[in-house]
Amino acid sequence: MKKDRLWWLSFCNEMTGSFLGVCLVEALDEDLAIRIAWKLEINPGGTVAMSPWPKEKPLPADKWRHKLLSKDEVAEMERELLSLS
Repeated sequence: MKKDRLWWLSFCNEMTGSFLGVCLVEALDEDLAIRIAWKLEINPGGTVAMSPWPKEKPLPADKWRHKLLSKDEVAEMERELLSLS
């Protein structure tokens, strides 16, 4: 049985390249991660770049998952993760 992975989804405006947000979604695969983001209404549109969460990095707290994160929130999460390393 496949286990859910944590996926990093980063969104930008395809015309301007401006940042629209990041979300961290638990899903079996990429396609499901995108569908979950739509269902949770945390996909702001635009172009998405995504990758599985690196296995060597500590996992972020639940408070960062399944919501659309701003640049400031991403930076805060990164600082929190650095303190765990």
